[in-house]
Amino acid sequence: MHLLIFLNNTQGHRRVVDVVTFGELVLKLLEEKGMNQNQLALKSGLSRPHINRIVHGEILAPSIDNAFAIADALGVDVNVFRLCLDDEE
Repeated sequence: MHLLIFLNNTQGHRRVVDVVTFGELVLKLLEEKGMNQNQLALKSGLSRPHINRIVHGEILAPSIDNAFAIADALGVDVNVFRLCLDDEE
C-alpha cells in the first residue's frame, strides 16, 4: 500500500511524499528536518541501532511509546504515522 503524505518544510512549502512503510516515512521526515539517525536517536531516547532497524524495515511497527518518542523528536504529530502503523499491524 502506498500512502501519500503531505509534509510542510521549514519554509512552509508543502510537498507530497509517497511512502510504503513506517521506516520510509521516518527517513523522509529526517530528510525534511535536516536530521540524521544519530540525532533522532539522541532526541528520541532510542538507541541508534533501534532507529536503524526501524528505518531499514526490520521493525515494521514500533511500539506506541516509540512512535510517540520518534514523533516528538521529529516535531510532528504522531498521527502522521497512523496510516503506516494501521496497515502494518
